[in-house]
Amino acid sequence: MSAPSLPPLCDLLVTGTDTGVGKTWVTAALAAACIEAGQRVGVLKAAQTGPDDDAAWIAARVPGIVARTALRYEAPVAPVVAARLEGAPEPGLEPILAAAGELRTVTDGILVEGSGGLLVPINERETFADLALALGLPLLIVARPGLGTLNHTALTLEVARARGLAVAGVVVCGTSADPDVAERTNLTELRRLAPLLGALPHDPGGWPAPAMVPA
Repeated sequence: MSAPSLPPLCDLLVTGTDTGVGKTWVTAALAAACIEAGQRVGVLKAAQTGPDDDAAWIAARVPGIVARTALRYEAPVAPVVAARLEGAPEPGLEPILAAAGELRTVTDGILVEGSGGLLVPINERETFADLALALGLPLLIVARPGLGTLNHTALTLEVARARGLAVAGVVVCGTSADPDVAERTNLTELRRLAPLLGALPHDPGGWPAPAMVPA
């Protein structure tokens, strides 16, 4: 098994600056790095919405990983909205916290993957920021490389810091072989905002991922 040379950060909540930024890809890369470093790590998809199965995708690519999903809904929307559309009870943090607790009994650390961004509502009162607080986990923020990422990343960081959440760092996912001027300069600017752990391409159809470019 080969994986990007991410640092072995093995106890985190992985969030994004938006949906589709590569959280699952980065979570898999982190999990592989942790296992290669000799750590027993579990992956928890807090709330899976839509037809994808992120935990299963990671489990199929990272041998030795323990992967679980706490909440699952059919509609590809925020958990609170998906539950409403299905006529299901409003989701709470309790099933996610319980699943995380179970994983901790068999692992050294857990990587909890959120849905979309930090303020996506889990229910009408709580977001993934509240989940991070309840779990006591620092954040790893996955950001896009191109135009707009400075604002999106700064907004995510501002919310995190206002909520008292620790930020382990930022990973830029989806770098291109021929970057434009925004992508070429964004890594430098992102370093001014938070620890930048690196950048890597994003190919959802392939694994292992190419090696991460050091930040």
